[in-house]
Amino acid sequence: MSLTLAWIVVLLTCLSCLGVMPKTLEIKYCVSFWGKNITCYWDLLPEMDSPITYTLQVTEEAGRCQRDFGLLKNCVADPGEHWCGVPVENLFAFYKIKLTAQNQQLRDDSSEKCLRGMSIVKLSPPVLNVVAPQSRCLQLQWNLPGDELISATEAQYEIRHCDLVESSCLQVNFTALENAPLSANICGLFPFTNYSMQVRAKYLQSSAFQSDGDPFWSDWSLETFARTLPAVPSRGPAFWRKLGSPTADKERAVVLMWKPLKPKDANGEILGYSLRSQRKGELTVPACITSHHLKCRLLLPAGEEFTFYLTARNTVGISPPTRLVIPAFRNAEVPPSPLSILVSSAGDHSLLLQWSLPSNPKMDFVLEWNKLPEKEVGDPHWQYQSEHVNRTVIRKPLSLGIFMP
Repeated sequence: MSLTLAWIVVLLTCLSCLGVMPKTLEIKYCVSFWGKNITCYWDLLPEMDSPITYTLQVTEEAGRCQRDFGLLKNCVADPGEHWCGVPVENLFAFYKIKLTAQNQQLRDDSSEKCLRGMSIVKLSPPVLNVVAPQSRCLQLQWNLPGDELISATEAQYEIRHCDLVESSCLQVNFTALENAPLSANICGLFPFTNYSMQVRAKYLQSSAFQSDGDPFWSDWSLETFARTLPAVPSRGPAFWRKLGSPTADKERAVVLMWKPLKPKDANGEILGYSLRSQRKGELTVPACITSHHLKCRLLLPAGEEFTFYLTARNTVGISPPTRLVIPAFRNAEVPPSPLSILVSSAGDHSLLLQWSLPSNPKMDFVLEWNKLPEKEVGDPHWQYQSEHVNRTVIRKPLSLGIFMP
């Protein structure tokens, strides 16, 4: 091993004596910019006793680098930089490109590249406009600045749209049609949701003009923001109750409580709630209509069963109703049995609840809790859980129960 290293040292020393650098200088890639220049990038050589100067040489060619057509143009990179750009006028021509590294003692030349300007072009970012034609779609229209392309079909496009609430983004490809405007409908979005939209473009290189490089994606267009139109609420509010004890007049106080709809369910600004009650065998009647309150207090005959229907309303329409049954009170009434739950710590101020799913697949759950020791003071804390969920985290020290509505 030591003998091999010695030969390498001797070889490098001899190359230095001859005034030749080791052959490590190569152009990594080049990119052309419309109406500006061809810029090339490379890796810097190891530092030597004297500074190294890097010079990029670009010559316009006739045909596929068959002979020189234009004057040789040079660009000297700033000290420490690994790139340099040479102005060019015709990106549809081929160019012979070479890089030279030189200091006081040594000089090295890279191998030559033959590149067509449009084959390595990076187009300017598109200019984008977005409108909201409906609740689940946004319509994008864009154009490419200047005269970089004869036809929009000479490029391929990518559209990026981001849900600003969930901070999630998706990218989709788009292919332009001949003699059609650059326009796309992005659908499958959430109603009444803010999105940011961007587009970028890449030149479609013709197979007849292959060269040593490939076109680059343009920078993304400036972010354009739009909000989809509202839609009818997709579901009714989560709904629960607190039951009082019967009075001497055989009535009991009932507090009906509900949660605000999540934005992805509300699909717009909620303007109000409507609560209707129904005695067994009768038609529904209004029980409570409110714009912002999330509870309704009623005094009901204790011996009768009532069914309540709660809806939410926005500017477009009314949600499906959420149904809640309050059975008649009987002296021998046994409170519903909570499911067996396993409770464990999930942090300094949180608890993890887990329970077994019953065999009935259509069973939703309500979790209800109160602070101790004030269990009977104030309305209980509660939340709905869907039928396929058997765990949740709550964030207060609590007295707990799980009920099946």
